Amino acid sequence: MRYGSTTDDRSAHVSSLQHLFSRRHAAVVLTLGTMGCWKVDATSVDFMSQPFEPEIGAPDGWSVEQFTMDLRCPDGTEARLYVVYPDELDRRVTPDAPSPPVAIVFHSGAFDYVVNPTSADPLANTSYQESVDGILRLSAPWGFERVTAALGLFPNFEPFETHTAALPAALAERGIASIWPVNCWGDLWHNRQGQADNDYSGDRFFRDGRTAAEFTWAHATSNFPPGNPLELPVQVTADDLFLVGLGEGSRAVSELLSVIGEDGFTYRPAAVVLDSPADDLRPYYDVNTEAFNLIEAGLNRLFPEGRISVMTGSMSRVPYGNIPPRVGLVWSSNDTRIPANANNALLDRFTTYTGVDIWVYDDVAPRHVLSNGDPEIAADVAGFLVSGTAGLTTAP
Repeated sequence: MRYGSTTDDRSAHVSSLQHLFSRRHAAVVLTLGTMGCWKVDATSVDFMSQPFEPEIGAPDGWSVEQFTMDLRCPDGTEARLYVVYPDELDRRVTPDAPSPPVAIVFHSGAFDYVVNPTSADPLANTSYQESVDGILRLSAPWGFERVTAALGLFPNFEPFETHTAALPAALAERGIASIWPVNCWGDLWHNRQGQADNDYSGDRFFRDGRTAAEFTWAHATSNFPPGNPLELPVQVTADDLFLVGLGEGSRAVSELLSVIGEDGFTYRPAAVVLDSPADDLRPYYDVNTEAFNLIEAGLNRLFPEGRISVMTGSMSRVPYGNIPPRVGLVWSSNDTRIPANANNALLDRFTTYTGVDIWVYDDVAPRHVLSNGDPEIAADVAGFLVSGTAGLTTAP
């Protein structure tokens, strides 16, 4: 087990674009230097396929492409996923091209609920995020913006996170393609209709964040859906598939690891990394403050059984039989965006793992979601996915 921490105040590689925009602008059209010409407005980034050329830099000959998933967001729009891949290994062009390793990366921020929804329009009234001076996170455009910002192709409007595409660039440097599904259901990637239902009477719509995570795995590893498969440029076996969660996206990783089907564990990745998770949600129920009470009200929508069920799908409760060979935790013990004890149970559980290569990196600084804004940490995440702690080069 390898632990590390640093108090270095690494420079945040924040794109200068985020200082040029207001979230409330109705429409802006600009040229993003070497990224090509992109149409940017307050609700969408419209493109099909473009070179992957974020400002932070990336290997030549890589593209980013979006695909529509067979899932509907609460606003009725089809959900999407985005793929960053090497052009020379596009199996649609060269069917016998070898498959690169693939990391499915689950984005942060997927938590929201409308405080007083109506049957006529469940999204019409103020949401939790809007009540704390944020933006509605239950629409497809928000999800598209979140992922394209993470890929360095859209201004980052998240005030508490730094996104410069450091992670997809570092993955590409290692030859790892990445798939980025959108979560527009605000459900911490937990809900799936018929299997892990949200409180429909409270929300007035169905949530499907875990469904999106499961569908993405299926798209990456098989011709899915049967009869009309989504033709991605890359496809791999589980032996070459990694899972990475950013912030709230970390729960998507542990949710998948917790799924048990008729034939046993359904999802068995080669390695996983959790970046800034709040793995234990019980602290939100333990503190009686207005801020925590608002979050608790939303959690009760996602976990209708209440506090007793919020550990369902957490990494600290994943059965031992499905712990991947390599497990990484990148976080800050001074992260002001999560409860101070939100990862105590996970750290304790790590001490009971046997035969697992474990990397725990505590950044100490008050930061949230580290690897997509810090090239050194991003490089270590990519190295750990492939080679475990032997692949670490910078972070202790």
